[in-house]
Amino acid sequence: MAVYDNKYLRCDISFVRDALVGGRLYSAQNEAELPNGVLGYMGATLADKPEVKAFALPTTEDIKSTKEVYIIMKPEIIADEQFKDSGKIGGFRNPANKPFPIIRIQERDRVTLSQDYFTKSDAIAVGDAFVINTDGLLTYKKTPEVATESHKFVVTEIKRSHVANYLGYDSTGAKLAPAPYNMITIEYMPV
Repeated sequence: MAVYDNKYLRCDISFVRDALVGGRLYSAQNEAELPNGVLGYMGATLADKPEVKAFALPTTEDIKSTKEVYIIMKPEIIADEQFKDSGKIGGFRNPANKPFPIIRIQERDRVTLSQDYFTKSDAIAVGDAFVINTDGLLTYKKTPEVATESHKFVVTEIKRSHVANYLGYDSTGAKLAPAPYNMITIEYMPV
């Protein structure tokens, strides 16, 4: 899906309860390549893979339902450092039709996502409320409008990402070190 191309797409689930206390991880897959941090819903077990569930991006009906929300969260570990762009930000994608881990998001869980997961016409501020859209990303909603949605995420902290202290270029001349950007912590508050 083009919506996930050319973005930082960084995700940190350090404050997700199931990740901290040995909660249940599920293997899931989707017919499209998806980055970490995308929100969605767990579907049925796949017939040819008894330990893998279908991962569905939200539909309009799902967004208004009380179904449990899951986040894609494959660890962003660089094991192979033989190439200078091995650890390039935004490179953590989960291939289409291949299993990837997902974990349930519960009330008061906090997730930190890079600014490109959010859609808002002006600057994002602490206290802003966001809801899931059909791409599994987050869209700004004014507080009275959030009441029509079942899943609300409220901004609790905004931090600048690291400032790159080196410059590197790939074979096309593109910078390997991204410009600083915002990392936004959100708290899940079901409506």
